[in-house]
Amino acid sequence: MKLHSVLALCVPFAFPLFGASVDVESDISLVTVYNGVARVTRCFAVELPAGEKTTLRFAKLPVSMDGGFVQVAVLEGSALNFGSLSFDPSFTQEDESAAFAELDSKLRALKLRREALVQERRREQDRAAALAKLLDSLNKGIAETGTVGLYDTALKALDASQTAQKESWERVTALEEQLRLLDREAEKLNREHVEQRARDEATCAEYTVEVVSVSGGLTSGSFSYYVSGCHWSPSYVVKADTAKNSLNVEYKASVSQNSGEDWADVALTLETSRPTLGVKPVEPAPVFLRQSDPYKARSSKFVNLLEVAPAPMAAEGRYMADTGNSVVVTASMTGFRATLKDKASVPSSGKSTSLVMMTRDMESVFHNETIPMSAESACLLAKVKNAFPLPMLAGPMQAIVDGSSNGSGMIAETLPGVEIVIGLGVNQNIEVARRTVAEKGKDSGIFGSRRVEERHYVNTITNRMAQAQRIVVRDRVPISKDEKIEVKLLEPSRAAPDSETGLFDQEITLQPGQKVELVTKFRVAYPSDWQISGQY
Repeated sequence: MKLHSVLALCVPFAFPLFGASVDVESDISLVTVYNGVARVTRCFAVELPAGEKTTLRFAKLPVSMDGGFVQVAVLEGSALNFGSLSFDPSFTQEDESAAFAELDSKLRALKLRREALVQERRREQDRAAALAKLLDSLNKGIAETGTVGLYDTALKALDASQTAQKESWERVTALEEQLRLLDREAEKLNREHVEQRARDEATCAEYTVEVVSVSGGLTSGSFSYYVSGCHWSPSYVVKADTAKNSLNVEYKASVSQNSGEDWADVALTLETSRPTLGVKPVEPAPVFLRQSDPYKARSSKFVNLLEVAPAPMAAEGRYMADTGNSVVVTASMTGFRATLKDKASVPSSGKSTSLVMMTRDMESVFHNETIPMSAESACLLAKVKNAFPLPMLAGPMQAIVDGSSNGSGMIAETLPGVEIVIGLGVNQNIEVARRTVAEKGKDSGIFGSRRVEERHYVNTITNRMAQAQRIVVRDRVPISKDEKIEVKLLEPSRAAPDSETGLFDQEITLQPGQKVELVTKFRVAYPSDWQISGQY
């Protein structure tokens, strides 16, 4: 389809007075969601007279749209000469929809019906009250009469009045039940009435543009604008098959919008950046280069808009850009845009709609990690390479291991082809137990001018899985901050605790059903007249 002309309508300009006004019907065909805003594209087709001045009126648009940046593109048909434009977001009675009018009519009818029921109930209540007075009079008359004939007649009247009173109260009860059901229906209609009014007010904007059709006839094109209140964020479903050493990762997008108009069956594109709105370019902030700390050169920003394709990787240089607004981006970070394969629908409710972008099977290397002093459990971890043709953005993850849900967590941002370790939750088939050896208490004794204390722990690990398991067991020793305090790791003798954290790892591989005991023993010596801080 050939694109004849595109106009970014931002600043109105003088044009001769126009004649006919044409209401243009349009449907949303494409939506691009950025961070906080979305670009909505509508398609339209309109019959125009040749050489005549016409005002095109696009109605029922969201008031959240940016009226200062609208694009009209002519795709097929007559070329158009554009004139002045206007944007009116105000709500009038004419903007009320047929759905709102129908609800309004139902509510009025419901109100009349309720008033009739209330009046009928009041009549029955008055009748029941009159019968009560009659019964009271009959009771007094029966007590005063001494004639047998009059007594029998009074009893019959009393019985008839009691029956009538009972029937009257039964009708009152039935009417009150009808009123209760009517009030429930009215409450529902009132809620729908308010919601529909809010939708009407949210989509009451009107955009008009004056044109002259060169050759006339059927002209089709697109009408694009930006709306606020639109967001998307990544999420993942990770399915692990430990027997096959494989991981299936489902890359999802949670899309939410509150623009006022529903997106129904549209082509949806997701972008990691925010577009620059306006007609004048923004001057970039100065960039200052400095040598980076390789341990701190991390970022949560993705820049450089790309199509979905293997993201180009920058050289592993140790330089980064430090912009004037303190946003730091490593040179290898890239952004992307992704168009979903299938059409999608996202209602204007503010609630998230979960959409699948793509899935990948990834070869995985599994292992388990446990820190018995923190928790007597082991977590299953998977090391994989990002097999998606786009970066995995940081987002929440649901883990499913061997067909069973195994909790949730987070996935860190990862570029294509880069390794990532994904935590898959507690491995229930790895048993972990930790005990303190009792005979080595807090005070082991004083030797000369030194107090010496020992700690002795045993970590027991058992593999209940059907496959051999690699397990990393992490433990800790205290760190001395004074040369007169000596800390010595006795077992495991070959371990080298980290000087900053005191942590050290022991890596083991256990066959199915195998159990092992790992000992941690250390000694702390310090002057006998000292009190030292820290629990260990």
